[in-house]
Amino acid sequence: MKKAALIIATLLLSGCASSTLTSYIDPDFRNKHYKSLVIEYLSSDLDRKQYVENEIARLLKEKGIKTFKGIQLFPPTRKFSHEEAAKIIVGTGADGYVTITLTNAYTSSSYVPPTYTTTPNYYGGSTTTSSGGYSVIKPREEFKVEITDIYSGKISYKASGKTKGNIDATDEIMADALVAGLIEKLIEDRLIILIEKNKR
Repeated sequence: MKKAALIIATLLLSGCASSTLTSYIDPDFRNKHYKSLVIEYLSSDLDRKQYVENEIARLLKEKGIKTFKGIQLFPPTRKFSHEEAAKIIVGTGADGYVTITLTNAYTSSSYVPPTYTTTPNYYGGSTTTSSGGYSVIKPREEFKVEITDIYSGKISYKASGKTKGNIDATDEIMADALVAGLIEKLIEDRLIILIEKNKR
């Protein structure tokens, strides 16, 4: 668990963004621990979709959680009926189906007022310098998460989250923060129990 926390902390500190989530576990699934998951980021942005699914799958796989990525199960060049998609998900043998959906993306702007500093010089005059006088624009994202229990077909878990980035937060940094925040929350809610692999 300490190593898992270290990975999450590294992700959060390496970038300039962080995510927070509020979650609800259905009472029938309070003691449920998922050992294998289908991960699907629902988006037409294929770059973000692949990145998020790959990162979640990589981090969970390293810690003993078997994963299946949505982009591999459902190629974006094809269409699937609800019945076909359900059959594919059940066929993986996973016990949970995780969907992540970006619900809003916007920017937060704040104005830094100018300040002026005047200092005397050697010639009896003075020099005035200024700083500020510009706007700081920071990216913001909102997203939701659902886990469907594959054996029962019921939704076992819902969460809503927000990602806040600093002025230099790239799309990749924002995605990393989402991944880190989600995994941290799933561990906190004990929906997944991380298992260290035996070292040879």
